[in-house]
Amino acid sequence: MRSLKRVRMQKAKGVLSSKEEVRKARASLEKKTEQAFADFAKSKQKAIEVAHLKYLD
Repeated sequence: MRSLKRVRMQKAKGVLSSKEEVRKARASLEKKTEQAFADFAKSKQKAIEVAHLKYLD
């Protein structure tokens, strides 16, 4: 993944009550971030392809 800083998550009263929940939340956040980067790359590539096709017409 890009040079993103690791998110620091801590236990908070009533939110993340255990280290396991913090670990799961961090993993979920990292997965969603990876997916967002992948989706952005796909949409950027699609925009380039469409622009190229319009240029050829």
